[in-house]
Amino acid sequence: MNSDVKIKITGFQMLYEDSTLDKDNKVTINTISRGAYCFKNHKHYIKFDEKYDESDKNSIVHNTLIINKDSFQILKTGYIRSRLSFTEGERYASSLVTPVGSLYMLADTRQVTTHFEEGIIKVTVTYDLSLNDSRVSLIYLEILIEDLRAIK
Repeated sequence: MNSDVKIKITGFQMLYEDSTLDKDNKVTINTISRGAYCFKNHKHYIKFDEKYDESDKNSIVHNTLIINKDSFQILKTGYIRSRLSFTEGERYASSLVTPVGSLYMLADTRQVTTHFEEGIIKVTVTYDLSLNDSRVSLIYLEILIEDLRAIK
């Protein structure tokens, strides 16, 4: 089944300062996009585009979310490229390729939950993010995918 979906991503990022989590240094995450959904090979695929830099009309990033019952992946192509995979208790190493260079990334997943019901998928993930071997932030994301046919 293919359908149009609304993707709402909310959460926060807390930065580490000298290896200590700075709870006063919190950045809020809140985005809403439209995209496409399909179910294939026992996995849920959601594709959507976003602009990386509002001042640059060519800074389009193509995102693919791949969700199954106990893990979650984010693939980015286009203006920037990366792949992150989240399975509770596991670490995933990758690279973030940007127009100004590449960074080594490590996602250390603390928690992942997935919830599926008719017309709705909800994913939550909490992970520590390291860039170039330095722990930079704790990130909590809640991703809600809603079938637009079910929204009246």
